[in-house]
Amino acid sequence: MDDETQPVLPLPARRAVAGMSRQVLAGGSGWRVVDVAYSSDPETRPFEDRHDLVTIAAVVAGSFQYRSTHGTEMLAPGALLLGNAGSIYECSFEHSRGDHCISFNYTPEFIEKILEGLPAAKRTDFRTHRIPPIPEFLPLAARTAMQTVVPDVALWEELSLAVAGDVFAVLSGDTRSNSRQVDRSEGRISDVLQVIESRYTEPLSIAGLASIACMSPYHFMRTFRDAVGVTPYQYLLRTRLRHVAIDLGTTNEPVSAIAFDAGFGDLSTFTGMFRRVFGLSPGRYREEVNAGRLRAGHAVR
Repeated sequence: MDDETQPVLPLPARRAVAGMSRQVLAGGSGWRVVDVAYSSDPETRPFEDRHDLVTIAAVVAGSFQYRSTHGTEMLAPGALLLGNAGSIYECSFEHSRGDHCISFNYTPEFIEKILEGLPAAKRTDFRTHRIPPIPEFLPLAARTAMQTVVPDVALWEELSLAVAGDVFAVLSGDTRSNSRQVDRSEGRISDVLQVIESRYTEPLSIAGLASIACMSPYHFMRTFRDAVGVTPYQYLLRTRLRHVAIDLGTTNEPVSAIAFDAGFGDLSTFTGMFRRVFGLSPGRYREEVNAGRLRAGHAVR
């Protein structure tokens, strides 16, 4: 499997809109994630724009009125904005000071691949342009907002798949358990687990792992999650953390070297993850292991 970084979809050339900023956070073949913020005042006029790709935007802060061929809706934090590729829309801010969204953009071909794992989803376009803050999507919206500070392309790839797949699953009513498919796919999932164990230090992508399982990326992610109990990205992270913990207790290598060798690209992010899982900083964990005070994953006080 070749996990070379896929080219990020470029932002389209647009006329400047006062008060708007757009920054690409991550992207790959057929998808990208863009941080979009807009500030306004009472004198700000509505502006018109066009979705160049299929768009699912999580509203993080602020509110605004969104108008398209499907009518006019108010978007507020926790809601998802749905836009079809090529559709023209208008945004206005009569009652707010702006908004902040994390926008997931997809090519129509990327969406078609996701829908291969959702037999009940018959349409690749949206007939509504808003999903309100319903319970099914609140965890996903919260996770999206939290991940804006994490520069990990693999995490954004998995989150992009989850956002698109879960939106189309809910809209089509396809939220059934994947247990039968898991039973038929355990051998292929086992092959992927072996690859992760042997190559956890590499920047493994969801698309690359899905190709090993001979599945579409979203179908693979759902099947893996149902079979293993965690998502592919979570499993990869925990595999890296497990090996880091072993190296901390059996070598004298610097913590930073161990973390980078295990595939972590950001030391502060790694330290936070390690502390959440093990309850100790990496350095303190090593001290407790070497002193023989660590039992069953907890330091003896």
